[in-house]
Amino acid sequence: MNVVWNVIRFIVAGWPTRILAALVLVGIGAGLYIVALISVIGIPIALMLLALPAAAVLYVASELIHQVSRLAAAMLGGKPLGHVVAAALVVAGSFLVAQVANFRLGAAARSLDAGDFDKGQDVSIRTFALTGDQLREINKFPACDELCLQLLISGAAKVVLISGPVDPDAGPAADAPAIAARFEQRATCAEPKHFRNIKDEHAKREASRREKATFDEARRRQEAGLCLIETKSRLGAADAVLAEMKTKTGKSAASAGFDPFADTASATQLSLYRRAGGRFNEVSRRTIVRYEPLLFLAAPTYLNSYGMDVKVGFARYPAYINAKGRHYGRTAQAEFLTTRLGIDLERVSQ
Repeated sequence: MNVVWNVIRFIVAGWPTRILAALVLVGIGAGLYIVALISVIGIPIALMLLALPAAAVLYVASELIHQVSRLAAAMLGGKPLGHVVAAALVVAGSFLVAQVANFRLGAAARSLDAGDFDKGQDVSIRTFALTGDQLREINKFPACDELCLQLLISGAAKVVLISGPVDPDAGPAADAPAIAARFEQRATCAEPKHFRNIKDEHAKREASRREKATFDEARRRQEAGLCLIETKSRLGAADAVLAEMKTKTGKSAASAGFDPFADTASATQLSLYRRAGGRFNEVSRRTIVRYEPLLFLAAPTYLNSYGMDVKVGFARYPAYINAKGRHYGRTAQAEFLTTRLGIDLERVSQ
């Protein structure tokens, strides 16, 4: 019995078993991480579990280096590397991998806006078009969203067209369907629109305060008989078109996994077109790039994929070119109009 017990103790205490236990612990931690995310109380636990894969990999890698150095010392002589020295080598290697990968990824991401230009033409317009995914059937919920309302309320445009996506290779098509939005004074609004009602306590950030002010002003106008009218139209009626087009989609952190050199760069192109005769000419372009470099170290962690699927891969953070933080969609378009075209979206025409 003592012999069996000693064998069991040796197996449990042996380094191969400890390595296997560390890897199993990472798998168990993934399940605990999902459960912890379900409730608010479990979020601190989930945050702590994010460090578990990195700690396990650090132990496994340093243990393997230590054992290889022991084998080399036994064969060639000398002193094996201690666990602390082995761990330091793992951290140093992780740092070098992250720096090389981030340099390559950053250089590739910065090259995506190489084709940007600005001809600096006059941009005084009467009918302006915005393209994207906002096009839908006319109903009580306005197709004219926050940016559309800002253009109308500020007086930057008399009519704003809302149209569908634009092919970046072909540009805007004059016969593409659109919805024309404008304010028109009437005795009463026969078909009142439902504008979002944002509560004061929810308008804490500057962007949300601006959004609330826009919808409140549109609602005030509607109550005063200045109605938002939407009619069917064609994109060719616009003097200028601001198109947002997805030109490149990179891998997510979860799909990149343990590939430090994975291409995670995604590009969104903002192009301003001016109508000249029967066609649109591109006069300005800005490319917004989002990519995900590795953290300071190439450190593994839990990554959320689709649904509740959790994968293990290198921890990354989002980085942007030509954008402040996660400024996509209408936010990026508004910033483009302000900086490139000098349109004052804050001013409210009286």
